[in-house]
Amino acid sequence: MAITAAIIVHNEEHRVEDCLRCLTWCDDIVVFDKLSDDRTREICRRYTDHIITIPWIDFRPEENQFVIDHVQTEWVLGVTASDLVTPALAIQIRSLIDQPDFPFDVIQVPFLNYALGMSGLHSPWHFPHKPLVFRTRVFRFRPDSVHQAVYFDSDRFFQIPFSEHACIYHLTHESIDGLMDRHIRYCHTEADRFPPDRSLREPFWAILRAFLGVLIRRRSWVMGWNGIALGLAYLTYPILRYLYIWEKRNSQATSRYQEIRDLILQERQQPPNG
Repeated sequence: MAITAAIIVHNEEHRVEDCLRCLTWCDDIVVFDKLSDDRTREICRRYTDHIITIPWIDFRPEENQFVIDHVQTEWVLGVTASDLVTPALAIQIRSLIDQPDFPFDVIQVPFLNYALGMSGLHSPWHFPHKPLVFRTRVFRFRPDSVHQAVYFDSDRFFQIPFSEHACIYHLTHESIDGLMDRHIRYCHTEADRFPPDRSLREPFWAILRAFLGVLIRRRSWVMGWNGIALGLAYLTYPILRYLYIWEKRNSQATSRYQEIRDLILQERQQPPNG
């Protein structure tokens, strides 16, 4: 069976070529470029003619459906510019989808997530498998979500055993600036998509669940000061998510500050007593 690697990019000239070099085993590579103004498109043209320009907006779940609609093969591999597919994993994926009677719709691939240059069992970003290879017909998305937007209309999942030799290396959050920039952009979208009838308890409890996950489930503190840094960096996302949702729903700072400005300026224009 044929497979397409699909990737959305914006100003990724410093890392997109390494990602694309790891995808040449695919039958097709489709790049969705969000109006990059660096050398991203020039670099991508070395590896594919299928470059589709899409508007630059912060992440929207609908992008996923747009991508799938432009894939012409039965199978798709969804990657980002942060991803490197090892040759051994490429061989395994190809051997599975080339089976004429392969009875599965989604392949959970080994996933080694690096954040701030670190990985491991105690990292809060440790997710040893991700469903990144799937048949296009089972793809679905939730319009009111961001990180949980994608799901599959199938229960036929196949999981490739984890191996650092045969996996996707996800090299993300190279700096705190990059991490916070991405968090802020995603959390803006989270706030825009948060249903108005849903209680703020949900994003608040998400903070507590993340805290317990870092402290108890992952025990990031076992890694020492590095683990503490990873844990705190991870917690910034649910905290910012709550704050942006709260701000969009309840904050009156802009109107209140304008009232104060108007009041003080009005008093300034009045003649002094006596």
